Amino acid sequence: MHNLSQRLTLGLLLLLLADIIWIVSSKFTNYVPYKNDYKKPFFFAYTKASMFTIYFLVYIIFKELRKPCGNQTNYMFVNFDTIDEDDDDEDDNVFTDETERLSSVSYVPIKNPSMTSGTESDDSGTAKSNNKVVRFNKVAEVRHLSETEAKEALMARLSYSATLRAREICRLSRQLLNLHQTAKLAFTVAPLWGVANLLHQVSMVYMEHTLVSVVMSTTSFFTLLLSLFFVTPSTDRFTVAKLITVLFSITGNVIITLPDSHFSFSEINIGFALSLCSAVFYALNIVTLRSWVDHEDKLDIILYFGLIGLFNVLMFWPLFIFLHYFELETFEWPNKQQAMSLIINGVVKATLPEVIWLWGCLLTSSIIATMSIGLTIPMSIILRGISSQNISDHERFSLPSFYLGLVPTTVSYFFLIWLTHQYNYNQNEYNCLSHCQRKKLIRLRDGDAEQAESLIQIHETDKEV
Repeated sequence: MHNLSQRLTLGLLLLLLADIIWIVSSKFTNYVPYKNDYKKPFFFAYTKASMFTIYFLVYIIFKELRKPCGNQTNYMFVNFDTIDEDDDDEDDNVFTDETERLSSVSYVPIKNPSMTSGTESDDSGTAKSNNKVVRFNKVAEVRHLSETEAKEALMARLSYSATLRAREICRLSRQLLNLHQTAKLAFTVAPLWGVANLLHQVSMVYMEHTLVSVVMSTTSFFTLLLSLFFVTPSTDRFTVAKLITVLFSITGNVIITLPDSHFSFSEINIGFALSLCSAVFYALNIVTLRSWVDHEDKLDIILYFGLIGLFNVLMFWPLFIFLHYFELETFEWPNKQQAMSLIINGVVKATLPEVIWLWGCLLTSSIIATMSIGLTIPMSIILRGISSQNISDHERFSLPSFYLGLVPTTVSYFFLIWLTHQYNYNQNEYNCLSHCQRKKLIRLRDGDAEQAESLIQIHETDKEV
């Protein structure tokens, strides 16, 4: 359980970790499948999507990794399913229920039916015949306390802070998407993610990876625009300050990559169009997800990505036949080295960082998460300059264009974080102020008005309040 500042800090660390994994894996794998004349973008995209089915197998096999189990560990006796969903989030008690206190009568056999009351001499047979001996019935009448009363008894024994944590867990568990809802969300998002993934792989055939990364950094711009048409969380809503910040960041990435750009206009037209469409579909993917999920505890990420991979495998396999029939991409099995490269790229560069990135996105905001993708451009240049022995990579740091683009990219990212933090701070102040004002209100029932007048003389204005 974290407050808004802690959630923001944890989300930023996760986004940074995802960027580092992407950069380091790109350094070592270096897109080996596209070398050795194996340019199969659809096969590579399909293999990458199929890797996500590993999470579905993990969800089925390891039950302890499922989301509800982790949330109900400390309050395992609280049955969250019996909570009334129509309770008010502010004032109503979520642990009450309108059920009878005791269940119907049931009779249970006693383990020792020969029990009698008396002294040891009575039991040994030395007692006189006129002594009174009480013999109990062989069955016992049992009534069970209702689950609601048991929950209230449990809550009464908790401390105040533990009760607040239990209340929060109860509400979040009530809002957690079940298997049917998660499958419905994944079925909606899967084609968007699959098309974006395919267009991204095809664009790298026609354009350099650096230029593709620059175009993909426009995902934050499209995400911000699409937030005007979707019901998204408050931290993802469109503002002019966010728009200027996003454009400032994209400009910095363009300036950084200008010295490394070597292209022909015929290739950039195709590659630019494909990568730009990929950015749009990625933005649609994340905005659709955020319209369903506004808190990380409402989504089981393992189950979600497992269903994303499963639906992509089922939806896109007919394209193999279509592309092979029209000779757009002839089907050919990769050799051993290419197959190992496909698996490494799929596991290291797709499954692991995608989960970490989405977790960080849910903790922060979709704008911060998509803008963090653009940070991989200067970070990759820095890593290449440190680890490479090529002189041109070291001289890259001395170019003014690198620092001229690094400043707006970095400043705009931290400025967006500051905007999000300020909004969270103001939201906390507003919630605390409204809560305190609500506590100060004096609410008198009609039946208590006469008693209040007879005991304490209350001012007329206080009565009206």
